Amino acid sequence: MSPTIPNIHIRLAKPEEYGQIAVLVRKAFIRDPMMNYIGNLKEQLPVNTENANTKDIETFSLFFLHSCHYVGGLVTVGVKKEPETSKEEIACVAFWCPPNKRLALWKVPTLLRSGILKVLKVWGWAALKCLREYLDLSHVAQEESFMSALMHEAYNNAPAGVPFILEATTPNSRDRYTHLGFEVVEEITLGKGKVNTEGIVASGQEAVGFPIWTMINVSPDFLE
Repeated sequence: MSPTIPNIHIRLAKPEEYGQIAVLVRKAFIRDPMMNYIGNLKEQLPVNTENANTKDIETFSLFFLHSCHYVGGLVTVGVKKEPETSKEEIACVAFWCPPNKRLALWKVPTLLRSGILKVLKVWGWAALKCLREYLDLSHVAQEESFMSALMHEAYNNAPAGVPFILEATTPNSRDRYTHLGFEVVEEITLGKGKVNTEGIVASGQEAVGFPIWTMINVSPDFLE
């Protein structure tokens, strides 16, 4: 049984909504160490100000959206409807890639169709090197209040016995996923010798890198 959230409906995203979703992802991951690392950023981006650098995150988000689509994955969104106008607003999103069909650097046609050239144009070849460390992990983005609803939708539509794997890129997201039944399989340090704990370019003693956590849920019935 899915949790009851007033005026929220979980459904598949429409391709024409990808631009709006990219904005949502940018807002959610504006200070995420992984995003900073892939973007080779030298300073934190402003949270409430749009500029060319924040738009670059949207470019990367669109790349990930399209790549998820082209490998046969699902992009689900939670939409809120205004009672008076029935107007929909996308409040949360999840990207799910099928088992053994995640994007890889050797899948050049898929990379090109997904928009990798646009990512390289704004973030350079350094982004490709960082992306190589990240592509084997599923990617999930959502607002906290709707995370449970997104998980329910995925569990209800997945084949029985298929484990769910994702990565947490901050201690906060790791703890949220733990609350939803995920367990840490491995902690990995990325960017050691290149970036600080926030994923920002650094050197010397500050370049300690940052941790990410591979997590798995092999029994999603806990939410029933």
